[in-house]
Amino acid sequence: MIYFILLILSFFISAQDWNYTADILEKKLEGERDVRIFKSNRLGNKQVVIYKDTISIYTNQAKQYIDTKELHLVGPVTMINGKDSLMCNNMIFWYDLDSLHAFGDVNFKFQKNFLQSDSLMYVKTNGYRGYSFIANRNSKFTDPEYVIEADIISYEDQTQRMILEDNVSLKSENQGAYGHLIDLTFQDSLINEMLIKDQAYLYNNHYAKVNKGAIQLFKDEINGNYIKTNFEGKNLDKIQVEGMAQSKYYVINDSTFLMGYNEATGDTMKFNYDNIQNIEEIFINGDARGLFFPEKGKTKLDTTLLYQANKINYQIKDQITYLEDQVKITYQNTELSSSLVDVDWQNNMLYAYSKDSSEAKIVSQNQKPMMGNKLEFDLINKRGIISIGETTIRDGIYKSKKIFREDPNIYHMNKSIYTTCDHEHPHYYFRSPKMKMIQGERIITRPLYLYIFDVPIIGLPFAILPSTSGGRQSGWIMPSFGVSNRNGTFFQKLGYYWAPNDYLDGKILMDFYDEDRIELNSSMRYIKRYKYNGNISSTYKRKLNETNDINNLFTNKSIENFDIKWIHNQQIDNTQNLNVNWIYVTSSDFYNDSYDLNTRTQQKLESSAAYSKVWSAYNNRLSVSLSESYDLNKEVEIPECTALDENGLCQQQEVFFRNRVLPNLRFSHSNSKLFGQGDKWFNSIYFNLSSQYKGFQKIGNIYYDTSENGLNNDWEIRDTSRYDNSLTHNINFSMPTKLFGWLNLNPSLYLNEGWIFRYNNNGEEKEGFKRRLTGGLNLSASTTIYGLFGLNKFNINSIRHIMTPTISLNYTPDFSKPLLGLDLGYFNDDQNPNTNDDYFNNSMIGSTPTNEIRKINLNLSNNFQLKQNDSLQTKIDFLRWNVSTGYNFIADEFKLDLIKSRISYTPNSKFNFDFTMYNEPYQLDENLNRINKYDSFPKLTYLQGSTEISLFGNKTIIQNENIKVDTLNSDDKNQLYNSNKFFEPEIGENTIWDLDLRIGAKLQKTIINDNIGWDKTLWVQPILKLNLTERWKMTYAGQIDMIENQIISHNMYFYRSLHCWEFGFKWWPSGNGSGFLLNIRVKSPDLKDIKLKSSGGRLFGL
Repeated sequence: MIYFILLILSFFISAQDWNYTADILEKKLEGERDVRIFKSNRLGNKQVVIYKDTISIYTNQAKQYIDTKELHLVGPVTMINGKDSLMCNNMIFWYDLDSLHAFGDVNFKFQKNFLQSDSLMYVKTNGYRGYSFIANRNSKFTDPEYVIEADIISYEDQTQRMILEDNVSLKSENQGAYGHLIDLTFQDSLINEMLIKDQAYLYNNHYAKVNKGAIQLFKDEINGNYIKTNFEGKNLDKIQVEGMAQSKYYVINDSTFLMGYNEATGDTMKFNYDNIQNIEEIFINGDARGLFFPEKGKTKLDTTLLYQANKINYQIKDQITYLEDQVKITYQNTELSSSLVDVDWQNNMLYAYSKDSSEAKIVSQNQKPMMGNKLEFDLINKRGIISIGETTIRDGIYKSKKIFREDPNIYHMNKSIYTTCDHEHPHYYFRSPKMKMIQGERIITRPLYLYIFDVPIIGLPFAILPSTSGGRQSGWIMPSFGVSNRNGTFFQKLGYYWAPNDYLDGKILMDFYDEDRIELNSSMRYIKRYKYNGNISSTYKRKLNETNDINNLFTNKSIENFDIKWIHNQQIDNTQNLNVNWIYVTSSDFYNDSYDLNTRTQQKLESSAAYSKVWSAYNNRLSVSLSESYDLNKEVEIPECTALDENGLCQQQEVFFRNRVLPNLRFSHSNSKLFGQGDKWFNSIYFNLSSQYKGFQKIGNIYYDTSENGLNNDWEIRDTSRYDNSLTHNINFSMPTKLFGWLNLNPSLYLNEGWIFRYNNNGEEKEGFKRRLTGGLNLSASTTIYGLFGLNKFNINSIRHIMTPTISLNYTPDFSKPLLGLDLGYFNDDQNPNTNDDYFNNSMIGSTPTNEIRKINLNLSNNFQLKQNDSLQTKIDFLRWNVSTGYNFIADEFKLDLIKSRISYTPNSKFNFDFTMYNEPYQLDENLNRINKYDSFPKLTYLQGSTEISLFGNKTIIQNENIKVDTLNSDDKNQLYNSNKFFEPEIGENTIWDLDLRIGAKLQKTIINDNIGWDKTLWVQPILKLNLTERWKMTYAGQIDMIENQIISHNMYFYRSLHCWEFGFKWWPSGNGSGFLLNIRVKSPDLKDIKLKSSGGRLFGL
């Protein structure tokens, strides 16, 4: 009892002002520490009460540690201090410090705040709130103005700083923030500054009117790596975002109507707010980009506006945006770029300014850019002004003091120049006070002056210049002018080119000769990809007749004619095609007086129309065609009298100048197995067949002699026409097979059946039906033999020899004789058949074969390949040798054919050698006639060889150098280097010289001065290209007869690039084609008619 009283006394003494009530009180030692334990008999009823002044603590059990003045409370625990309360499962309470650590389901209510957490460290302070705390795990802090959630919430009352960590969110009525960490600084009860780190996100809600005034909630959003927010009182003052900054905010006018919304990104952003929580200014730095989406019906902008710059400053209140450094703005089909741009949203105006060496630039869709020092552009009506403007179209450069944009494709330019010279001060240019540019179509100037080195050369009252950036363009075609002794002053090829779209274009050209004619050439092309394409062209001529007075051009003293040409190719589907090539001309001499050599020699006109259908699954094909061949010369040809009749008059003669096939109908079945698939021998039999119906019409004149004695050729001409037709059937059988695994054997049989409806009867044509069956047999055998020679030197692994011998046997009967005892009936007189007796002579299926053939053909093909030592084991065919001959068993004499050989040697791409030779197996007499007696060894009678060598010399050897390759073949080179065309020699910049050398030789046995000798030919064709200097190039082309030691033809060509001009001089020194040609012209293909041209010599008729 004393002990218990002492215990209570000591407790009260040690506890000083704290009071305790409990069902059980114990005192014991834990180690060296005095511990007092207060317990309740009924767990969960919190019968232990600890209280002092206004603080009361209720729990099930409490341990008091005297030395450290702390209480360990085992819950549930409730602490009440006036209106504040704390509830938890367990608690450590340092009553001397008024501090505690609560564990488990902590609920702390203090003043107007409420804190929930799994753990709470609470320390009493003398700061604004009177406490600091750390809440750990699943923490939530509620304030009348905001709610905070985080894994960890810590608050330091002395600095009024709160740090939120992990899964942080902070929300108020209209604002919120998220992030990995938020650092808050308070000013009394309000947040003064907020720092958000890692996945930082802010939003701000506000309301605006939409449609007809309905109010709707909108959310402004900001996110980035780091956000710093400052507040003035309860309102946002400014926000700064760093690292991958992004924002979305809604633009609201003074009447609270929504005008649109803006999305922006950049390295950093800064937002300034006004006192009613609207954004006042926005600054974006570093790769700033944005999109403005206008609200339909609330702004004059009707589509999205894109913008980007390194720096952007939005003045929201003034509705002005300032963009700086690498600015680009895109609206509809127009893009503006500059160093500095101001956007006046209220008036929808863009103002762009140049900075340093940069220029403002505006580009419309599919057009070249317009550039200038200053640019003003109206976003609504698309009009603008460019000061000191410049643009390029194709290779043309346009500069102007002021450019006015009337609409997206029309510009007006004042005091402008046009040139293709890109020099800082152009070597030449055209100047015009006024230009109207219709982009994609043309540029119209009034007037236009040509300046060369700033000196005016010539003026034109107006001109039309190109206005497309590549591809086709509509526009005028400028003519060339000249004077002719025969036809007077003339101009050629004045016209217009029309290209309305990518599928259709047309051109009309006019030639005018003031003492001869006017000529119009028109053409139109059309195409639908993968479907059809074609063109229609026509030439119209009105030519003076027996006068050179141009005033009579449209009177009866002139003649007019024209032609029409139509070409059409159509793929109806994958199995059907239609092709048309048609030409019509009004006069047979229409082309005779053309100034174009190719047209003048066009004296045979071919027209055709063809349709074809394929059934691939069945190997069948059907074709129908119509065609006409029109010989213009024969129509006007007057025949000569070759024979007289019994009256002494010239026999009538027929001249046919039109041949028509009406129609040609053909069905064919390609190679197929006769008995289908299988392993039997007869499954290797193949067949193919065809049937063809052909109608043939001839149109012409019959000439009757009306002269008295047949010597005057006084012909009467009458029209005539004749129609004939035929039907043919062909079938072929073959059985390719391989015997013994190495012998390829192919026997074949062919049969030809022909029907005609007009036949030959002793030299006269007679109506009636005749049929004929012919055919023949073939047998071929071949094999391939391989030989391999190991070498392993010079990067060559081995040499492979491929030898292919082929033997073929041919048999065709003589169809004028009975076959297998049967009289075929193809001739009138089977006993002594001749040409006149052949019913099929001069028929549409040809004469009957009367030469029996029993012949063997021999061929040996040799191919030598080099196999290289590389990873791919590359094989190169470097030598081919082919030998062939034949033997006719039934020939009366000279059964053996000539032995023909061909050798082709190609060691590399720079050199090849090819020759052909004939060897005669029979003896020859003194006139080189064959004697039916074999010679001891076949003698050479003909040899022809040729070689091509390409050589070049470089300044230095550069590894992986991109060498300019001349892709022309030999014939193209000869045509180019020997013509009078203007061209730049193709030779690499690192190459000093380039030589293509063609050498040809021929030997043929012939009679020379009554003796047997050799007719010899040896010629050399060199084409030499030289880089004389950095800018001078030269070519030499010629042909030299090495036998006669004379130059057949040669020329030299000098070329120099003159920056935007080019110089070419060609000289033919000797011969009938001697002369020279000088050309100095503008390089641009659009201005190729601006040139100085001079020529002289026999080549040009001077």
